[in-house]
Amino acid sequence: MNRVVVFGLGRFGGGAAAARWFAGRGERVVVTDLAGETKLAATLAGLADLDLEFRLGRHEPSDFERADLVVVNPAIPFDSPLVELARSRGARIVTEFGLTVELLGGPVAAVTGTNGKSTTVSLATAMLAESGVPVALGGNIGRPLLNEAAGLGPETVVVLEVSSFQLAWLEHDRFAPRAAAITNVTGDHLDRHPDFAHYAAAKGRLARAVPPDGLLALPTDDAVCRGYAGEARSRVVWFGPGEPEPVDLSGLRLLGPHNHANAVAAAHLALELGADPDACARAAAAFRPLAHRMEPLGERDGVLVVDDSVCTSPE
Repeated sequence: MNRVVVFGLGRFGGGAAAARWFAGRGERVVVTDLAGETKLAATLAGLADLDLEFRLGRHEPSDFERADLVVVNPAIPFDSPLVELARSRGARIVTEFGLTVELLGGPVAAVTGTNGKSTTVSLATAMLAESGVPVALGGNIGRPLLNEAAGLGPETVVVLEVSSFQLAWLEHDRFAPRAAAITNVTGDHLDRHPDFAHYAAAKGRLARAVPPDGLLALPTDDAVCRGYAGEARSRVVWFGPGEPEPVDLSGLRLLGPHNHANAVAAAHLALELGADPDACARAAAAFRPLAHRMEPLGERDGVLVVDDSVCTSPE
């Protein structure tokens, strides 16, 4: 029996998925988080059926000294002394995302970027589903796939939203999506990344991950993303102003030219993974904005009110 430390339970599912995964394999699992029971109540309720140890409101260095494996939450600081302590004692450092991609046996489409990730992966998933392609959506969008990954057949396309933290912490180079898109890269999460270069390099790992027979979609109007083209091993397609569109998006109802670009990126991914162009057009026309993302709330006195409260990037 190995001693597994889940470092950072969080409220977005990845820590809970890792705890369930290792507990189900008979490992001794310690879950540690600086947040207390009240803040983590909903997540803890979902783990009530498991035999786990908890360290809440604190971290105990002794847990890391004795760990055989540490599952790092992507939000943990990159220079965490507790991670280095565990590593120095011989522990393996992994992430829920890294474990998941090792288990996936079918084709993968992946999307990263500062803005537009969730809309793009949701559109690509809808286009594939409308085409009759078996598809599963997961990753940073809030749906960890670790406990489902092994059961997904080789015919199932997995669409993943990938954050800069997941890419920066990725502990191996076996992540090889068949198709990927980077929506844009502007300054973000610089309270965690030491500088913009580190953040941009994390995003760039996705560009380098696509194999030579795959496809990478990049925006023409983003200088950082244009630089990724030189790092790519795969075929590169461009989307943005003046670029050809692979499907008819005249029925798209999403507001803003950036959302039109997201839809084009999604179409490139979906087509690469077996979608039908007409089905992509139907899915785009039927798609509604995700909650709090350029979501029209109605008009009053001729003024359109739009909820874009998820957006926190000045760009």
